[in-house]
Amino acid sequence: MSQALHSTSASPCSDPLALSGWLFLSSFGIGQSWLIALDASAHGGFFFLLPLTLFSLLLVWPLFQTELAMGRRAGRALPEGMSKLTREADAPRFYRAWSWGSLVALALTMGMALLAAALGLEHLLHALTATNIHSRPESASLQGWLGISLLLCSTGAYFLHDQAWLQQRPFILVATLLLLLGLVTLGVDSGIHQPHWASMHGGYGWAALRDALLLQATGYGLWFSIGHRMTTSVPIARITLTPLLISLCSVALMIPVTSMATDTIFHPISIDSLNSIGLELNYLGMFPSALFHGILFVGGILALVGLAEPLYISLAEQGLSLRLARLAVHILAIFMAIALLIPVVLTLRTGLILALVLVLSIFAGWTMKISHLRKSLQLSNELFYNLLRISIRILLPLALIGFGIGSLF
Repeated sequence: MSQALHSTSASPCSDPLALSGWLFLSSFGIGQSWLIALDASAHGGFFFLLPLTLFSLLLVWPLFQTELAMGRRAGRALPEGMSKLTREADAPRFYRAWSWGSLVALALTMGMALLAAALGLEHLLHALTATNIHSRPESASLQGWLGISLLLCSTGAYFLHDQAWLQQRPFILVATLLLLLGLVTLGVDSGIHQPHWASMHGGYGWAALRDALLLQATGYGLWFSIGHRMTTSVPIARITLTPLLISLCSVALMIPVTSMATDTIFHPISIDSLNSIGLELNYLGMFPSALFHGILFVGGILALVGLAEPLYISLAEQGLSLRLARLAVHILAIFMAIALLIPVVLTLRTGLILALVLVLSIFAGWTMKISHLRKSLQLSNELFYNLLRISIRILLPLALIGFGIGSLF
């Protein structure tokens, strides 16, 4: 089954540039970047990028590389891949629970990508059919075109899985360029709103660390699932730096757009925040609104395609046919998207991911055999490897626990 699976699904893992672009498109989508841009607007605007960038480079990038290396070492999809690593390290069976938790987190993230795409499509359909787009109620995300949009987006993503050109380098580069150009256009159209230091409040460091982890989609199985199909010739350190920097740029470009909206949408961050931004853009004119929701639709679809792949690979390796596995995953995405309309589900997703990150960092830093990790990382620089290990073993767990406790006070 595994051999058949690899032959029927084109993999970008043989080309470092193609892989870096594919990882960017499949990891978080535009939906995650606007969520974090909203958080940035509530914690100092552009000043928030300083700790976000620092944590991304010092803490998240090492975890990013480590998760890919673990997947490469395992050579299998979840949950069998993690079971193999725990057997090699003679680790407690407790660590295998990370596999199942990561699959749940992946499903929730896939639902978020689908919901983001559906909300973008719903706004576009509403603009085409409504006589007055400015009269749109804020509660419209729960009615109208949303149900149809979820089905259309999920169906479209299902058929896109069979298109090998999606993973070719020219498409990846063009799609990435168009998405970023769209964000730049929105930023210029919206104007740069200068943030104030006074907007920073308690939990600043915790928010930056949490958002850095969410932005790179690290710690909950996505990169593990991609890493198990990665050839040994792909340099992990080099290919992971590109999507990390691009994702930080996407957040920076989204901050001017989110800063237009009123402060009332910033607490708490929810899916409805996107509707508020869309309403604000409607009053600036048809073009900014259509561009914003068009970017959201395209980015969400591309993210859904990438996020669904690890899940249906896991199901296929359990014995299901590829088409049946894909169908099951996309039906699951619809249910997850509907569940995410409940704000507490989005909060639970974040908590689950942070717990998974802590478990993964402890396993990789203290339990997994050093020789196995280093061989998979293929790091020849001794200093760089030691710094990465210090980050995974000590800095990241301490930061998660310390900032987590500090955010409660």
